[in-house]
Amino acid sequence: MSFTVWRRIALFAASLAPFLFAFAPTAGLAAEPRGPMPIGSPGDWVTSNDYPTRALRYGEQGMVGFLLTVDPEGVPVSCKVVETSSSDVLDTQTCNLLMDRARFTPATDASGRHVEGTYRNRLRWELPEDAPIEIGPSEMIASFTIGPDGLAHDCKVDKASGSLPFPVSGPCGPSDRYVVPLGKDGRPVTRRVKLHVSIEVEEVPPAQ
Repeated sequence: MSFTVWRRIALFAASLAPFLFAFAPTAGLAAEPRGPMPIGSPGDWVTSNDYPTRALRYGEQGMVGFLLTVDPEGVPVSCKVVETSSSDVLDTQTCNLLMDRARFTPATDASGRHVEGTYRNRLRWELPEDAPIEIGPSEMIASFTIGPDGLAHDCKVDKASGSLPFPVSGPCGPSDRYVVPLGKDGRPVTRRVKLHVSIEVEEVPPAQ
């Protein structure tokens, strides 16, 4: 090979060097993996109009912690309650609504591809101040103990059915105070109170 040809090859290689140096590092860079991102505001997924009738009827409210598994299309495929509201109705309603309404920008892996991911959050159910009260045929049998401190203890609801116009735990309020029961000798005693509430509803014929 002549000196002239070798020199041309060397110059051509030298001219490529800046480009090779510029692009080689970027080929090895990895994107940061990212979880699913909500589309829109999560606060719009559930409204007060979604409050379950049974929960309204019994005055149930509370916080529901949930974990959604989101597919590579950004659609939830499963919902798990990780923090219960102590109301099965509210827990179930939460997952049902989120599975139907929640949508996401999909999670991505280190190469930027859409992958399955998880989204965790909490939803608070609070009774609306203007919630209508439903009254229908219903019954509740409960009991509690009034001690020398005048407070209710050991509250127990033995039966609750129908459309009660108050929370099931209504007769067992922790802050309610009662007259301290006294025995024949005038000393404070403990007494068990049994409560039986029965509600009947009848139609009233229209006035003539």
